[in-house]
Amino acid sequence: MIHFTTIAMRILYFSFFSLLLSAFLFIGCSGSKNTAVERPDLETNTRYISSTGSDFMRDEIKKGMKSVKRLHNSVSYRTYQFDLNKLPTQDELTNVDFEQRSVQSNVDHQSRAGSALILSNRRGKTVLLTAAHTVVFPDTVWHFANTVGSSPKVEAVSVLQNVSRMLIGSDDVYGFELTLSDVDRDLAMLTLNWEPLDRPRLNSLELPVGSSMDLDWTDEVYAIGFPLGVEMVTRAMISKSSQTGRRSMVLDASFNRGFSGGSIFAVRGDGSGMEWVGMISSASGERVDFLIPGSINDDDYRPDTEYRGTIYTRRTQQINYGITFAVGVDEIKDFYREHSNELRRLRISIPALER
Repeated sequence: MIHFTTIAMRILYFSFFSLLLSAFLFIGCSGSKNTAVERPDLETNTRYISSTGSDFMRDEIKKGMKSVKRLHNSVSYRTYQFDLNKLPTQDELTNVDFEQRSVQSNVDHQSRAGSALILSNRRGKTVLLTAAHTVVFPDTVWHFANTVGSSPKVEAVSVLQNVSRMLIGSDDVYGFELTLSDVDRDLAMLTLNWEPLDRPRLNSLELPVGSSMDLDWTDEVYAIGFPLGVEMVTRAMISKSSQTGRRSMVLDASFNRGFSGGSIFAVRGDGSGMEWVGMISSASGERVDFLIPGSINDDDYRPDTEYRGTIYTRRTQQINYGITFAVGVDEIKDFYREHSNELRRLRISIPALER
């Protein structure tokens, strides 16, 4: 016997359950769809997502890149070598013609790469900021022999012959002159004078100048430069230091030669844009001495055979990657103010550093 009341209740229960399930699925799907598109921190007008999380911030970095350029320095020294059996002291070489006193001389050519920031490009002058050690070269280098005695003997003397400081722009190469330098701060300014019709096609800094004093532990920054001659931007984290000068800020950025003089930018806390907050100076490193063989060509290279030729010593610097030192923009402002009289005499004015 069929109980019609029970069947009716079951049909009503099933209909209610189906309606509830449909509503749940509709709400769930609708919620998932809204979550996928409602991302106010990401913009959807580009094909790929920037690591900054914003097309606006990517454009800010591109603005900074316009004013950061590659530096190439060429320098030549003439080295005078003295008789090993009659080595002179440094005092004995005062007011002496090295050419007449030496037994032989030769010219050595060197190159040094770096990065620079264009601070100004107006009023007939282009002004660059870079690390001093990339552009400052000593006039004389003394090579002392390992001799015993109170007065060290001089084995050779290298005298500066020529220096060429070139900025490699987007479509040209420009020669600059060293104007100011502070070796302790590792800061230097270079200038290029030009006529109105010969104005170089270079972009000065468009982003505002910030404050390195406001940077704190774990703040994120972007470093732009030319390590190994390659234009590059990398992200790093700030570590504060109680020291002043070029060790006032430490970054966990990977440093390579050529990055010195690169610029550091930080995003303002309100997300309204980026500011220039400092300059890359140098990396942590240590001196390494090792032995090298004499001249070997490819035919003589046999790693499975004992080498019996002449052996020499060589000294080099090894970089400790991940520890990069930087100069804060407040230190750069102090450098600018301390030389304000000389800069005015040279008709150089950079309002952004005077604020």
